[in-house]
Amino acid sequence: DVFDIQAAQEHWRRISTELRDRELLAATNGHAMTRLVLAYVIYDRAARANLMSVAMNFLLLSGSFHRCSYSQALLRFVAEQLPEHQHVSPNLLQLPFYSEDLVGEQRPLVVLDFLKQVSAADALIICSPEYNHSIPAVLKNAIDWASRPAFKSPLKDKPATFITQANSPVGGARAQAHLKLVFDSTLSRIHMCHEMMIAGVEQKFDEHLRLTDEPSRARINRHLADFIQFIG
Repeated sequence: DVFDIQAAQEHWRRISTELRDRELLAATNGHAMTRLVLAYVIYDRAARANLMSVAMNFLLLSGSFHRCSYSQALLRFVAEQLPEHQHVSPNLLQLPFYSEDLVGEQRPLVVLDFLKQVSAADALIICSPEYNHSIPAVLKNAIDWASRPAFKSPLKDKPATFITQANSPVGGARAQAHLKLVFDSTLSRIHMCHEMMIAGVEQKFDEHLRLTDEPSRARINRHLADFIQFIG
């Protein structure tokens, strides 16, 4: 499949580069190199299959909650692609504005429940629109709550991946950049990958907010598979 091809190409590049640097690349060792690449592909396929079979707990965070939220629709599609895993998508509108006056036992119950969800999650999948060249306040507020205590919060070392969407041709690129900047400050493990951005989002859904655009569906599935491998 496409992942086997990518893995083989990358492994071939590493081997050939190393042998070239050592001045050992020659036609006579081509058979041995082929065997090494095939062995790696078999190992990589087995490792990915094992990761996909291990049930994980994903926290799905949306950057919008209005009636026709494409971010929530995308997260529903994401959840459908992860039937073997657990996932929860909290309503971030219920969180009060972050305040340093509300610390320790002063934190509202809804905040404590949200922090428990963050702590229990194996990884975060965030889907957001772009508002005024940045991320929505409701999402930033949730991140602020989860980011305390600083440098020792539930977000520390937590794998996180981002999906942004917009009607613009750049698909929320600035929101994507801001999410990376914010989660870098929380010491989270940011998913290093090709950025998952969906442009012209209104054209990708039907009237029931179901994702019908096949290229977008395929891209999201590739993105999720790569994220699961990144988590491992």
